[in-house]
Amino acid sequence: METGPGFLADPAYAPTLWLFGKTLARFELFSEYLDAQGSEIEDDENERRRDASNKLDRLTKLAADLASKLGLDPSTRAKIERDLAQGRASLAPLIAEGRRFREQAERQARNGSSPDQKDQEVEGE
Repeated sequence: METGPGFLADPAYAPTLWLFGKTLARFELFSEYLDAQGSEIEDDENERRRDASNKLDRLTKLAADLASKLGLDPSTRAKIERDLAQGRASLAPLIAEGRRFREQAERQARNGSSPDQKDQEVEGE
């Protein structure tokens, strides 16, 4: 069973993954703080609780945004996979052409002629 998008192993994703992990850790800390406060708090604690609640809301949004950028939600992951498939499809003709050139060069090397000689023979005809 696949545990996540394999492309995330690419080192280019490391900064965003680090930020995502840090955001989740801070989210947990603020969640635990608010849970520990309970509903009966002093008025001076009310402002701290409100600030913590606002911070938790911002962390929730940031975590969701980062998860989306990393392809961790189904719709973004589907878009990334579609884009990758389109990229591979658009490269297919170039790969085939490169393969033909390589095979031609290999045939010419086996026959003892260079690509330049072949071009000159074609031009001279």
